[in-house]
This record gives sequence, structure tokens and C-alpha cells, in this order.
Amino acid sequence: MSYGLLKYVLNRNHAAEERRSDPGFHISDAEKGETVEEIQTDIRRRIIKHGNQFSYNIDFLQLTPAQREAMSIVKAKVVDSLSDSSEQIDMGLMGKARELARSILPQGMDQRSSSYISYIVAHDTVGYGPISILLEDKERIEEIEINSPTAQICIFHPSYGRCVTNLRFAGEYYFRNAVNKFIEDTDKELNDTTPIIDAQVGDARVHAQTKPYAASSAVATIRLGGRKDIDVCKLCSGGTASSEMLAYLWLAMESGLNIVIAGAPASGKTTFLTSILAFAKRYRRIIVIEEDVNEFKFYHNAINMVPLYGTNSKSSVSTREQARNALRMRPEIMVIGEIRGDEAKELFGAANTGIQFLTTMHSNETGQAIIKRLLTKPMEVDDRLISQLDMSVYMREDGLSRKVSNISEYRWLSRAEILEPEQNINDSDSVGISSIVENCTLNRQALRGSKAVLSFAKSHGISDKQAMKELDRRRAFLEGLCSEGLQPLQAIEGIYSYE
Repeated sequence: MSYGLLKYVLNRNHAAEERRSDPGFHISDAEKGETVEEIQTDIRRRIIKHGNQFSYNIDFLQLTPAQREAMSIVKAKVVDSLSDSSEQIDMGLMGKARELARSILPQGMDQRSSSYISYIVAHDTVGYGPISILLEDKERIEEIEINSPTAQICIFHPSYGRCVTNLRFAGEYYFRNAVNKFIEDTDKELNDTTPIIDAQVGDARVHAQTKPYAASSAVATIRLGGRKDIDVCKLCSGGTASSEMLAYLWLAMESGLNIVIAGAPASGKTTFLTSILAFAKRYRRIIVIEEDVNEFKFYHNAINMVPLYGTNSKSSVSTREQARNALRMRPEIMVIGEIRGDEAKELFGAANTGIQFLTTMHSNETGQAIIKRLLTKPMEVDDRLISQLDMSVYMREDGLSRKVSNISEYRWLSRAEILEPEQNINDSDSVGISSIVENCTLNRQALRGSKAVLSFAKSHGISDKQAMKELDRRRAFLEGLCSEGLQPLQAIEGIYSYE
């Protein structure tokens, strides 16, 4: 039997005996409105439209007082039965819990009521309450947001945005219990000693707080976006970037340019970084450092990729230490999922030795603001190394979609990329910044003389005009992949030939 269920059943709280039968969460009546989407599962879910607002509802079955009393009795008996079991209790036994609950219910109860009650009891005992109900739709939900222990839970849906559900916990006790069961395998626990926790559970990232830090007594956010595989074709079809932008970035990647992807939280930075890693040649040695390596879907055909953990529940070393360790592994490309502090110094130091890098950072501006952000606390990159930055990609949310808003190239006096000082960075260096993409629109004229195109031409011994033809060829190649529904990562290697 798992520790999580044992704590649930034999909680030392004096009210544990009462809670044994009390429902841990409530399902309110579904709101009325226009049904936009219906998902057929054991208990139907609906997206309901109310003007410009949407709600996400679990189909509610109206129970009589006698049926509610039966549900409390069944829950207590299921808890007792499972607590006596010597088997390991986990989500795989959800079906067993449902069958057990169904067998305890009165024989005369109609099938729909029996199915509904057993479903709720199973999630309330073996599962994580309303969290596990919502996790049944994890492929369609980006985040689960709990703003207080008794408030209606919200979800963020990729098509309909933030939706209020008709699910809520019965109180803080049940909230804490569900969260702690969910993060059980991380060796963390949300309690009075540790009122703030960050945890990674599979592909889900969990952040939770309780009093005294949470004014509502308890809050939690569970991010599920990492589960969705996004490739370059989906970036095109979803409007994140055009095929020409991606072809340009393909040349930049192959030319060894160092790229920072910036934007606000949840603007699609990591997803975009993961996708363009497909443009790296498969034989290049790529060292990836991330708090959770599940952030990076290794679905592309790199045969020499090494994932490393930075600071997280599975690692006691810092991201900066892992960046130093990566240098001992002969990387050709270093990828840090996000730079926040002094790991940025190691990244730019590595770039100074000729190692290409890709990373993300939080920023609400692009261009010159990226440089200022890197030079100041907490990152404080050495101003003699800042010239290793070649390009920044700025992501922003546009309604319910993520878009590449701006791409800036940096040319440095110290690297003889410009002849006269432009914007001074320090006493010995200055930078020229050109916008290749501005307000989601690619500047074709700026593209012709871009650093990526010129570097590509130089590295392959071809003219600038031939490099532009190669860019157009790759743009057409990507468009063909998208239109034919092919798997890009199985086909990209075939594009490497230069005429």
C-alpha cells in the first residue's frame, strides 16, 4: 500500500474518522449556455459558451438525498477495504476501486447513478479528487489552476482560453491531501513546514502554496503543456511562425549562431526551442540542461544528445554547475532550458570557446533590452563576452496562439561585423541591431543581408545569392512537409545538399 493512501486513510487529524466518508470535492450543477464542445468519456465534459466567456463542465447527475448518503457509506467502505489491502495502490487501480464501489451500492440503483457514484468515489479515494478527473483530459488542457481550497477550479484550454469548471474541493484538508498524493513520488510534501513546493510529476509541473504565504489559504497551478508534441509543421499551421521564418532560423542554426528565445511566461519559448532543435544535424553533440528534461521532447533524430538535470527534485547541483560539467563532455551545441542567474555567465563563456548555444529567458522586450537584461543582475554576463550573442527571438501571446513577434540580429564591432560604432555597450565594444522580423512580419529586404544568410554563405563557400536560393529551397521544402502531412524529422536530413 502506498504511503499516500495510508496518510489519506489513517490521517492523524482528529477529524479523520469523519473525513473517511465525507466527499473530498463537489461537482456543482453545469451552467446553461451554448454547448461548444462535447467530449465523450465516462462522465461527459462540455465547453459551455456564455457570450465571450467559456466554462468547462463535468456532466452533473442530480442525486437524491438517499443516493448521497449511499455515496458516503460506499466511500467509507472502499477506504476501509483498500487500507486492508497489501497491494500497491496507484492510479492503475482506479478501475478496481470503481468496481469495488459499484459492488457495494444497492442492487436496485439505476445504472447511470451507480456508474456516477462509483466514478466519484474512485477519484476521491484512489485518485487525486478533481485533479485526477481533469487529468483524464490532459491532452486537451494546458493548466489546472486552483485559486483557493473551496473556489471553483479553472483550466486553461488551448482553444477556449481560461475556463471555470464546476469542480471544487470541500476544504483545505482535501486540497492538501490531493496535492500531496499527486507529488508523492517527488519526496516533497506540502505542509506547515514546507508551505511552498515546486515539483515535477512526469510531464506536469506543480507549484503550490499554503498559508501564511497564500492569502486564500492555499493555491496551486499544474502545468500540462509539456505533453503536447509540437514540430516545425505545427508551428507553421498554428501561425506561430511562417515557413520563411523557419527556413531562416534553419540557416542560422546550421551556421552556428547563438540564439536567445525571449518572452513572457507561457509565451511558447521552450516549445519553440524544442521545435527548432530539429534543424540541428543529427551527428552534432548536443548537451541539454533543464530543470526537467521532459520539457524537451527528444523526438528528432539527433544520435548524440545528452540530457542533464539542472536544479530540481532529482538533482542537488545547480544549473551553473551542470553548465560547467557539460564543458567536459565535448559539446558542439549547449542548450539551457532557461537562464535566470549566473548560469548565463557559463553559457557565454562556453560560446567564447566556439560552442554554439540556444536558450530561453524571460523578457517583455526585445533588441537592446535583451542585452541590458543579460548584463545586469542577476545574470551579469561579462561585457567582454556579450558579443557572443548573435540573435534573439521574441515570442508573444496573441489571443490563444503564440507567435514569433520579433527576430533581432546583433553585429559587433569587436568581431569586425560592423565598421563604425553604433550603440555602445562598453568602452571597447558597440553593437548594431537589425530587425529581421518585426510585429510578426518578416522583412525580406533585411533578410538578404542578414547575419544568418551571410554566415551560411561563408561557412559553405557559396555566394550570398546562392544562400538566398538555399533559404527559398528550404522554405518550399517545409511548406511541402506541412501540406503533405509528413513527419518533418524523418525528412529534414535529406535537405542537406548545396548546389
